Amino acid sequence: MVGKRTPLPLRVSQLFFALAIVALLLIVAYIGAAVGYATELHQSGVEGTSAVFGPDDRLLVTVQVNLTNPGPFAIDDLSVVVHVDHPNGSAWVNGGSSRQTVAGYSTAPIAIGFAVPLNDLPAQLLVQDATLPEQTWVNATYASLILVAVSNTSNYQWGAPFEGLNLTVGSPTVEPNGSVSAPVTLSFTDDAPTGFAGTLSAALRSSDGSPCTGLSFPVSVTSHGHVEEAETGIFPSDCRLSGGSYSGSWSSPSFNVPLPGGPLS
Repeated sequence: MVGKRTPLPLRVSQLFFALAIVALLLIVAYIGAAVGYATELHQSGVEGTSAVFGPDDRLLVTVQVNLTNPGPFAIDDLSVVVHVDHPNGSAWVNGGSSRQTVAGYSTAPIAIGFAVPLNDLPAQLLVQDATLPEQTWVNATYASLILVAVSNTSNYQWGAPFEGLNLTVGSPTVEPNGSVSAPVTLSFTDDAPTGFAGTLSAALRSSDGSPCTGLSFPVSVTSHGHVEEAETGIFPSDCRLSGGSYSGSWSSPSFNVPLPGGPLS
């Protein structure tokens, strides 16, 4: 006895149902693979930090990191937002990256930029390195399907342009006119990610706070370079440099800032 054949419309509907099931399984597999690869996205290293001086006494800092995409799906619309906090805990510097695409199975450099207003910089950060709180947000679309949003709290290592600023007064010599001369040595290290050139002006005061003399030091230094140079100061005979102090300022075509003073060495 020959079995009754299934009507054609029913067979077609069954075929479409089977194809729909296969398509659904493929979509689930695609999503599962995309999620798996998305969890493996990682920063593969910091390529370097650079900086230039911009308008309005701003230091324009660029941090380049490498982002590795281990999967076959592209990362689209990748953007990074960075906030660096003021030492007092308030919001201070904002920055980020432009939107980028990272192809599958590749590593791409991501440039994160922000501007540091030197005229709003706490005076101590001009002469002292510091660790500042930093918040980072990363947003992207993975595999044209999954929205990825990651936030992280870390630290930004601030390098002071005049780290360890110090003035040291050498042995005095009495001049024929009764005044006193002595070598004054300026020293500091540029821990900022860029060099600079200009003039450091210093006003020296005696132990009782009365002004003694002023000096100007022409300076040209590279990033992470050390400065140690001397100028001869002429002081009145009643100037007591032992226990004295100094104040300073920096002027250049790149930026102009007052500098915190300190005791004379």
